[in-house]
Amino acid sequence: MESTANPNVVNRVIDVSAGCGFNAFILLNGATGTSGADSGSLQVGDGAPGGPGIVQVQVPVGVTPTLFATQIGARVWKSLTNPPKGINCPFSTSSLGNSEFIDVLVPTNKTPVPFTSKSSARSTWYDLGLISPPFRPLVNTTAGAIAGPVFGVPGDGPIFQGTDPNTGLVEVDGSGNVLNSFDNDFDVDAPDLGVPDFLPQGVDLQTVSIKFQGANDDPLNPGFPDLTTASAFVTDPTTLNGFRYIRYEIEFNIAAAVGVVPTPSTARPQMNFLRIPFKY
Repeated sequence: MESTANPNVVNRVIDVSAGCGFNAFILLNGATGTSGADSGSLQVGDGAPGGPGIVQVQVPVGVTPTLFATQIGARVWKSLTNPPKGINCPFSTSSLGNSEFIDVLVPTNKTPVPFTSKSSARSTWYDLGLISPPFRPLVNTTAGAIAGPVFGVPGDGPIFQGTDPNTGLVEVDGSGNVLNSFDNDFDVDAPDLGVPDFLPQGVDLQTVSIKFQGANDDPLNPGFPDLTTASAFVTDPTTLNGFRYIRYEIEFNIAAAVGVVPTPSTARPQMNFLRIPFKY
């Protein structure tokens, strides 16, 4: 692209190719900038996560902008945590302005999530309060007396119904119909297909899985979960017996068959409600 907005860079190329990012810098004296760039190029700047994708060229009022499509060759990389091969990005707390310096690489956990067939939803923590020890007596079960809340009985399985305790997957038959839908502790539909209690199978395979996590009360901040005591997310809530706090996580996979890539028209399942039964 070319611009006549700056008289010092008339007919100069605006370089939006991949780089380390920082402040855009005009190299009029042959200074070192992006590897392979020409003297006089406007060097690459970083738009931050989610920013790259649009390059705006402005000219003074009354001046007709001239763009040469054959000179547009921008490359947008998914994040600064994965710079292009061959581009060196040294750290620096004070930049001279050229694009070979960058203050801090963006942490991976703060960059945009890659688009895949999977999405998830996580609930808030639910406080079961005074039904947990030492406020209530133990619960008598076939496995003996257990401190409440009791989410399942060892040897018998979880009270929660509708998923495979080993995988967390919603159980369906060979045609995709949810098993025992009226007895389950959730309701999942395929609204885009107009079918209740259903998950597509075969080449259109879709899955929904549910996991649970427990935690104890925070002695330094009563009424809130102590995250240092939080369990791992588990598919069988029986292992969470006795925890005062509990939450769940649902994962949807709209293209679970091997080699299938989701499209904008791919049907999406829907979770209408979910409850977590327990005894005390």
